Amino acid sequence: MENIYNNLKRVRVSFKSLILLLSSTQAFLANGLSAHHQQVAFLSYNLGKRYGLDEDSVKRLTLAALVHDVGALSAQEHMEIAKIDVVSNFDSNHATKGAALLTSFKPFAHFAPIIKYHHLPWDDGRGLEYNGEQVPIESHIMCLADQISLKYGREKFIMKKMPEIMEMLEAKRGSVFIPQLVEIMHGLSHKHSFWLAFTNDNPLEQIGDYNLFDTIQLEADDVIDLAHVISQIIDFRSPFTARHSAGVAETATNLARLANFSENEQKMMRIAGYLHDIGKIAIRNEVLEKPGKLTDEEMTEMKAHTYYTARMLNTIPQFAIVNQWAALHHERMDGKGYPFGYTGEFMPLGSRLMAVADVFTAVTEHRPYRDGLDKKDVIKILDNMVEGGALDRFSTDLLIENFDEINEQRIKAQEAAMERFERFMDE
Repeated sequence: MENIYNNLKRVRVSFKSLILLLSSTQAFLANGLSAHHQQVAFLSYNLGKRYGLDEDSVKRLTLAALVHDVGALSAQEHMEIAKIDVVSNFDSNHATKGAALLTSFKPFAHFAPIIKYHHLPWDDGRGLEYNGEQVPIESHIMCLADQISLKYGREKFIMKKMPEIMEMLEAKRGSVFIPQLVEIMHGLSHKHSFWLAFTNDNPLEQIGDYNLFDTIQLEADDVIDLAHVISQIIDFRSPFTARHSAGVAETATNLARLANFSENEQKMMRIAGYLHDIGKIAIRNEVLEKPGKLTDEEMTEMKAHTYYTARMLNTIPQFAIVNQWAALHHERMDGKGYPFGYTGEFMPLGSRLMAVADVFTAVTEHRPYRDGLDKKDVIKILDNMVEGGALDRFSTDLLIENFDEINEQRIKAQEAAMERFERFMDE
């Protein structure tokens, strides 16, 4: 199993899997809005076709809609989005952050301009430009779709709300929404099947005539870029976590190198390090940021994050080994870990290395409420965890024997991550 990627030059990853992995991070944060992104995609797709966009533009718009709230990094931000009634001014904080995140991943970079302006009013055509930048027409199509989903997407029988919806659209015709789109909505307003599909549990299933989800070839380095983007979605929720995944990824990769993993396996380890805490997207910020000891209830919630990591990464079959290395980082050699209670014999070496990397990073990194521990104290903690049945002896000794080198690389990686976080928040 450890050598699964030894001879792979390219990793074949489904575009659908990548999009839905990003979309699922939003669904975990959005609470009652779990169907929102599919609804916006469904409506954007249909409006785009009727508006006369070409096939590539419709595809780009639909896929962008699936991840349009990726810049909302906390449940609180999603709650604020959910309160939006009708766009009356351009308040683009989460939209701008989402665009900035996606720009760094080439296959999704062309979604960024659409997402950046999806709350910009039409303003009688003046909304085609903002601060000297050209605004894609797709942004305005998504704007209308987004507003309908936010306000009416949870209506079981949305048809009875259609007069109210059309009244809302007419009131904002020209000022917020493109007049032609309002006309298109008049034509759709009487189609029961269309609106029943819109409020279906999986409205995207109703789109079948475009090949939205091409299978694309990604180099391992491209997959690392995506994993890095996702790690920022996880970590940038708070200065408490802003650089943790970068430290774990760097440490785990160095341990894999020292353990004679192949070059491709080391890249897979870096991906696993970036994604090991993706399940924390389901954990409340007040639990993640609590400086003191967690209550039993809070600890139970926190322990769930590794299960969610496994569940989310399981959506990409090509990430099978990444999933193992990432999701098992809180398992213990004695079987008393979580979420699965595996003993050491069921933990591949990559998982054992990841467990050591996670503990090492957690105790050495500086956090807002305490400084990282020094070398002597860290080694004592690691040794005690080995003796107590938590960590693997080989993996721990590998780190201790190369402590200074690994710690130096960990510090550099985390300093760079903190600079990105501060620049990201400032911008």
